[in-house]
Amino acid sequence: MQILVNKENAGHNTVDQVVQNYVSQGWRLIGYFLDHNDNRAARLVKPESHRDYLLRNRHR
Repeated sequence: MQILVNKENAGHNTVDQVVQNYVSQGWRLIGYFLDHNDNRAARLVKPESHRDYLLRNRHR
């Protein structure tokens, strides 16, 4: 699962504060880039848990 953090959805926080929060919860930062308004944005991915992996692959 991936998410995008930018100025619009960071609310009263900075993009960096939101990214730190997600990283502390186990999300992995893919990288920073400039969004369509030339504002700093970040893309993060939530690593799949072992349980989710097993559920997704149980029918093979």
